[in-house]
Amino acid sequence: MKINLLLPFLILLSFTACTKDEVSKITLNNSEVSLKIGATDTIVAKLSYTGDISKLPVTWTSSSTDIVQVNKGIITAINEGTATITARAGEKLATCQVTVTKGDINLVFAQAIASFWGDYFGVGTNNLSLYLMDNTLGFDTNGDLQGTGNYLYIDLNVALGDSTLKEGTYSITNKRTVNTFYPGDTIHYQGSIYATGTHVMNIGTTTNKAYIIKDGYYTVTKNGNGFKIEGELISSTENVIEFSYSGLIQVKNQTASISPALTKGDLYYWGDVYNTSKSNNFSVFLGSQNVNMDSLSGNGEILVLELNTPLTVTNYIPDGTYDMMADLKTEYLLANTLVPGYTSSTGSKWGCWYLGNTSEALQTGHATFVKSGDKYTINYLLYNDIKTKVSGTFSGTLRYFDYSKSSAGVAVAKNKKKQLLKAASSKAKDIHRVKLIPLSHY
Repeated sequence: MKINLLLPFLILLSFTACTKDEVSKITLNNSEVSLKIGATDTIVAKLSYTGDISKLPVTWTSSSTDIVQVNKGIITAINEGTATITARAGEKLATCQVTVTKGDINLVFAQAIASFWGDYFGVGTNNLSLYLMDNTLGFDTNGDLQGTGNYLYIDLNVALGDSTLKEGTYSITNKRTVNTFYPGDTIHYQGSIYATGTHVMNIGTTTNKAYIIKDGYYTVTKNGNGFKIEGELISSTENVIEFSYSGLIQVKNQTASISPALTKGDLYYWGDVYNTSKSNNFSVFLGSQNVNMDSLSGNGEILVLELNTPLTVTNYIPDGTYDMMADLKTEYLLANTLVPGYTSSTGSKWGCWYLGNTSEALQTGHATFVKSGDKYTINYLLYNDIKTKVSGTFSGTLRYFDYSKSSAGVAVAKNKKKQLLKAASSKAKDIHRVKLIPLSHY
């Protein structure tokens, strides 16, 4: 009798080929969870399955992301209420009901950075902005906040003779007196809602939750070479937030003078872009050694001077002093004026700017031009809105570009006119000092 030795293997292979990638059951470690606002927890899913589990991923959803957010089973309580978290794999699902209530929030911060603004509001006290942050957050080289986690932003005031935090108890008030901090608020800016003043922010992977501070106190004491800060704050939604930080605080002087080393430049001619029938418009771009002037990029500094000349001038800057316009209004677009720096609703920077380690919209001051042959000597003395001085001298040639008739130049020109007319001089001064992060919840 012959035995087919291949038969068992064929049966095995046939059986294996018929095994389906299928989830027969999914269970969660909890069917109900209760959290306080701001708290997190983890829901664990257990699968019973056949086949290749890599083909059966678990997906997580929340019935209300305004109340509870979920990311790979990690849930974060956002606002009061109840939400259902659903875990799905294959054709099976399991749910967990999450109830969120108000409660105390306890935050222990790992790092701190402050900025000194001088008498920013002209009220007889110096102003500082202080960030207390989780170690999962940080500022990049452009000064933008990166990462996820919590931070506390405190808008505080000290005596005119002080440039850093001082020991004592700080109370909340909108009068900006010594040893006080300013209440939080929200603003609508360029189509989004932002937090200003004192606030706590939870930055998530997809949404951001702010607690606007309306009451509370904190104390500052010396701790070796650093400080110990601890206090209790109350949000507009009546959350009690206890916080503490112990360590060094780096203070950046935002009022320090800036003297860029500018070695090369370009001159852009736009024509009468604002249709004033009074002046032609130019942009002067001055860059330091490592700046690529073609792309206006690189590791260095750039000074932008947007200025107006008589209508008869089309290819050079006449000798003279150019003073900053009194306001962002078309009637002030006269010859021998500079255009104050402003940001358009699309994020473009127009007018006069310093771009380097910081970005400074220049609001007051003047620039003097002297031309000898092809060489310009430009002396400038300019200030931002907190009187940070940007000054220096450029000496050299300027490459000339006529954008008055090119299609690209016309498009830019039309946009410049449109954005100047939209620019609002009444924007809150706080926008300059706090990193604007669009809010999902507050």
